[in-house]
Amino acid sequence: MTDMLDLVKSELTRRTLLHQAGFGLITLGIVPAIFKPTPTLAQTAKEPPMPPEKKLGWAVVGLGKFATQQIIPSFAECKRSKLVALVSGDRTKAEQYAQQYGVNPKNIYNYQNYDTIRDNPEVDVI
Repeated sequence: MTDMLDLVKSELTRRTLLHQAGFGLITLGIVPAIFKPTPTLAQTAKEPPMPPEKKLGWAVVGLGKFATQQIIPSFAECKRSKLVALVSGDRTKAEQYAQQYGVNPKNIYNYQNYDTIRDNPEVDVI
């Protein structure tokens, strides 16, 4: 009997306990009641939705690996957003990405003139 108790104790870990408890909740149908999806802010807002023809203009700050390999290329798939401005300490690099992604060169900023981006009517989100 002691051997059996030791075996049960050694195999009962927090992970197995949570797994078994979660499986029990799912089989009882309790999990869907606990985790009901809540409406998002956009779903509860009283303002009318943005017209489909209007795309939000984004400025990307910093042209590191994440921005240049993940964020900026993703704008090609966006239906409601577009890349309109870049902020970088390297003007040459910013110009290359601006040309590649159709950003107007006048919308290239550096960290010294970054504050003036707020005056750009094309930029909705930074």
